[in-house]
Amino acid sequence: MEWIYQLFDAIGYKNLFHAPLTRMPTGLVVGAAVLAFLACRYNRSDLAKASRYLLILALVFLIPAIVSGIMDWQHNYRGIWTLAIQIKIILSMLLLPLLLVGVYLTRKAEVCSWTIYSIYILYFLIVVVLGYLGGGMVMGGKCLCPAY
Repeated sequence: MEWIYQLFDAIGYKNLFHAPLTRMPTGLVVGAAVLAFLACRYNRSDLAKASRYLLILALVFLIPAIVSGIMDWQHNYRGIWTLAIQIKIILSMLLLPLLLVGVYLTRKAEVCSWTIYSIYILYFLIVVVLGYLGGGMVMGGKCLCPAY
């Protein structure tokens, strides 16, 4: 893995790989939750379908975000198991199957199902915590995370 960092360092890219890759699944999950809320509020099946498509895209982009997170953790933290890392790994590994469940449940579901809406709230809370911990790790905040 180190050769990847050296290659990008040689062409002038000195930032983390994980940070920009997290924007897609995070934004897609938040967008999906907002659309699910609007679909439920206004009984709109088109918004529910759009929300499902955002979940599918979030699932696609979550894989590179997780892989790059593990790479950056190994490269910058040398694999040290901080509490923030432990929480982030657990939440990431929880979000992955939850997105699969959500995609499956929304394939033919009614517009406003409390089961589905609850899972969207869970997605939202998970990405908020992941973002908070990740930001604290990079910025050296007081959130269980020493700075890089």
